[in-house]
Amino acid sequence: MSKADMDKIRDVSEAFKKGFGPWVDWAEQMMLKSIVKRASKWWPMSTPRMARALQILNEENGEGLAVLANNVVSPAALPAPPPRDEVSIAVQNTVKQLVDRAVQQNAFEACKEVMESRIKQPAELAWAFDELEKARTECNSDLSDQAVNS
Repeated sequence: MSKADMDKIRDVSEAFKKGFGPWVDWAEQMMLKSIVKRASKWWPMSTPRMARALQILNEENGEGLAVLANNVVSPAALPAPPPRDEVSIAVQNTVKQLVDRAVQQNAFEACKEVMESRIKQPAELAWAFDELEKARTECNSDLSDQAVNS
């Protein structure tokens, strides 16, 4: 995990913003916990105890992404989209293909669901959603222009 990623995690802490809390008093432990939580996304959830511990951290303690019904991530819970050069080429290519198909078929919500299932890193998902929204806005603008010119 990069220092920039760690700072983003720390900076969403309301207590840290006010100058107190575990990020101030126990920064090293919070960094370790953040690394474990991020790594845990790749671990099997076969043990109910581990799954419950992560659920408590993410939902009840408000330390994770807000997850809606059916494990859909709330866009408001995602970090700000990173610059394109901070997104892997593989994700950029996947998003381009998905967005192109969404525009062709006017299937933006379906595209969003596919993105959620394929892109696991919150920052990359935020970037993907942002790209999809830009395409939707451009598509709607083009339709409005066509209607005015008709």
